[in-house]
Amino acid sequence: MSISNVLAFDIETVPDVEFGRRLHGLEGLTDKQVGYVMQTRQREQTGSEFLSLEQHRVAADPGTRGYGAPAQPRCFGDGCRLKRQAVE
Repeated sequence: MSISNVLAFDIETVPDVEFGRRLHGLEGLTDKQVGYVMQTRQREQTGSEFLSLEQHRVAADPGTRGYGAPAQPRCFGDGCRLKRQAVE
């Protein structure tokens, strides 16, 4: 038995600091400071720094898909655009 259609992906996320800024009233703080406050509050509430899903922003969606041919790596999202700019 062979598999002819395959889709594999893994998204990378970062704290959504714009959301965190609005949620916690953190205007005037840097993005790094807002991310720190978000993670600190999450750790206080749950014991873990891992933010709830609505507090994440997708940074990159590196995906590989193959349709009966060699897989072609692809990357989607702002994170990939930034990586390409850094290489160029």
